[in-house]
Amino acid sequence: MTASIVDAKDDCLWIHGKKVLDFAPYVTEVKQITTSKGEKREYRIQIHRNGEVIKEAWLSKLYVNSWFDLSAHCPDAGLTSKERRLIEGYLQKQAAELPCHKEILLDKKGWSSVGSGCIFFNEMVITKAVPDIVKTKEVTKMVEVENYRFHTDGVRNILCEIQRAAESLSWIVYITSFFDILKYPFEMAGYPIEFVINVYGKSGFGKTSLIKTICSPSNIFSFSQPQRSDAVLREIKRLGGHTILMDDYHPAENKYTYERQNSLKDRLVRLVEEDSNAPNILISSEELGGHVSMQDREVQLFLEKPVNWEPLAFLNSRQEALREIRTAFFVQIVANREAVIDKIRSFCAMADRKRISDGQTSLRCSRYLDYIRCASYLFQVFFCQAYGINFQYTDIENDTLIHQKRQSRHMEILKGWEQHGTHLITLRNMLRAPELLKNIPNGKEFRASADTIHVDSAKRLYIAPKALQLGMIRYLQTSRIPMKQIIQELKTADVLITYNKGNEFTKKINGERCYIINLDALDEYCSFFE
Repeated sequence: MTASIVDAKDDCLWIHGKKVLDFAPYVTEVKQITTSKGEKREYRIQIHRNGEVIKEAWLSKLYVNSWFDLSAHCPDAGLTSKERRLIEGYLQKQAAELPCHKEILLDKKGWSSVGSGCIFFNEMVITKAVPDIVKTKEVTKMVEVENYRFHTDGVRNILCEIQRAAESLSWIVYITSFFDILKYPFEMAGYPIEFVINVYGKSGFGKTSLIKTICSPSNIFSFSQPQRSDAVLREIKRLGGHTILMDDYHPAENKYTYERQNSLKDRLVRLVEEDSNAPNILISSEELGGHVSMQDREVQLFLEKPVNWEPLAFLNSRQEALREIRTAFFVQIVANREAVIDKIRSFCAMADRKRISDGQTSLRCSRYLDYIRCASYLFQVFFCQAYGINFQYTDIENDTLIHQKRQSRHMEILKGWEQHGTHLITLRNMLRAPELLKNIPNGKEFRASADTIHVDSAKRLYIAPKALQLGMIRYLQTSRIPMKQIIQELKTADVLITYNKGNEFTKKINGERCYIINLDALDEYCSFFE
């Protein structure tokens, strides 16, 4: 009998014509699986005897001792080391000749073991490569990448409606909702995502509804709840890999509550910087506040006008489709992981060089906004182009720059207060800012109101107390305006024109009280600090 080195028969395995096993092992299938712990291969081994399959199992190694216990009929003690190596080589050759099926394991924590996010919506885990959502927290089934099918019908319309909901801001917020998916490749590229998004604007504009609709946060907390910061942080830490919403940051008048809320906001920023498994945090607020150093560590996005409720209602009725988009994007990111990491590294390195040339090396916010632009680019390449969706958002660069300029101005103002020890520079700049307060040229027509000013020929500015406060609120985007301190500084600097031997700070003009400020004196005073 002529036999190859290793030869399988229906009832046994031969090596050099010598019968060594009374069964025949075969590799029948090979899978490459991407999990939260990296990539691995699995092999389906079948044990044949007399033409029948008597045992089979999935194994991660083709070593003899990993599959030998599949057969209880023959101990392996009689095999020499050389025979073991020959059998393993025989099986490896079989595996190399089989097609490798690529699969992704969507488990509870996604990339958790390397510090990234998951596919998670309101405690529902996506379990398979079809749009079914199963309410379970167990480790799930596989997504087979080669056989994955994503139905693109209506997707372009959904993306357009996201843009309509709040124009540029809604698209930026939507892109940041993918940071749990993108956290791992950004980290591998050397650009870790570790910041908080703060969406702020007037009450009733729809900030919370917008975030809940297009981001689907897995949990919602509130700054207004009287919980201790430690208790809130413990709950948040359990949501590692999720996206959460911290709602209604509006510092209270009560000093204790105000300090507690500010402390919680600061600790949230520290949490995402220090713990790679921390959730992604979105904050909705009516104003900006907190410590200056903490505000530099978050991205501040301003909602200038109410959201468009029509597209928001449409998107609320398409939550299932939004989840499908999310799954489809995740599949592409994992399947093309190396290409994604290379593109992130290239994009962000170019942004670093531009930021240095523009002199923006000190502001974290500008770097974080670069990450948003990069994420939008990845969505265009690995979602829109990958699935053939004719959609392109061309204004992401300018839209993020607008928010960057607004945040830069806000940070410069706050840091100026600390550096100069005076609020009058900010007051002077506010009075120069166009469209904050309406200027009434004719003094006879001027009525001191909450949104008007008047400058006479002697460069004296007439402004009502409410108008002064309103202008500062609009300029600084915060209601925490130290009005008493500002008025005292105006008097100390001999900028405020007072009456009755300096005891009255206001004068009645056409029946209404107003401050009268010497603009030349204000400019001269500010020049000493600049």
